[in-house]
Amino acid sequence: MRYLLEILGDVIPHAAEMVERFKQLQDALGEMHDADVASQMVAEAMEAAAAERGRRVASEVRASGTLDRAALRRERRRDPMPGLIALAGQLRFRREAAWRVVELEWLGQQEERLLGQLEGIARALGPYAAPAVEIERKYLLRALPAQLGRMPAAVIEQGYLPGERIHERIRRSSGPDGTGCWRTVKLGAGLVRQEFEEEMPETMFEALWPLTDGRRVAKRRYAITDGEFTWEVDEFTDRQLVLAEVELPSSDTEVTVPEWLAPFVVREVTDEPEYVNINLAK
Repeated sequence: MRYLLEILGDVIPHAAEMVERFKQLQDALGEMHDADVASQMVAEAMEAAAAERGRRVASEVRASGTLDRAALRRERRRDPMPGLIALAGQLRFRREAAWRVVELEWLGQQEERLLGQLEGIARALGPYAAPAVEIERKYLLRALPAQLGRMPAAVIEQGYLPGERIHERIRRSSGPDGTGCWRTVKLGAGLVRQEFEEEMPETMFEALWPLTDGRRVAKRRYAITDGEFTWEVDEFTDRQLVLAEVELPSSDTEVTVPEWLAPFVVREVTDEPEYVNINLAK
């Protein structure tokens, strides 16, 4: 998140401030991580020191049959354990101090404050967002492929709100995964179009639906994934018409109609205005 925000510091208010906060979080987490790694190294050194001291003491006993006071004093002077214990204490203090920063600055109510600031930045990015682009090819079918009739379908009701230059579509789709409603504006024609879409409550759909009288289509949609593409076959229920669409990543993407669909294709109608949904609406 920090690195995403760094490039926005000059155009979005508070982005630079959030970058500084994320730097502080990185420092605190880095301090905790370094303390954990160092503590593990100290623990390993303690084990090694204890084993080494045991070997030296055992060697003294084997050599002399006993361990005199002078030998004990020499061992105490050579023993690194007190220093390692003190170092472990310092590392624990550093880790706890870093954790307090994370706890006070990033958790609890601070977490909600952080999310609120990030949501504000996301909203501020709205005007800079590139419009969504829809790239799809459309095909006229002579009939619905038989195997699709045995598959679950989404029942779609869609209509167009009054407008001369802006054509806004509202849609309700009911299928195995539930019901959803959307409002959509599309700009352009043919293979590549801009699309602006957002979900809306069903209560809003119900309120707007009467305004679409005389500008509606009804259909069942079957979605079939074939290789890297998902083909959507629309069987219109208000007329004798079946269309297939496939959305593409780019306008120069080559499309091969799959074997299960090819026998039903009459022709491609991507550039034929009479097969655009808004022109089919009645």
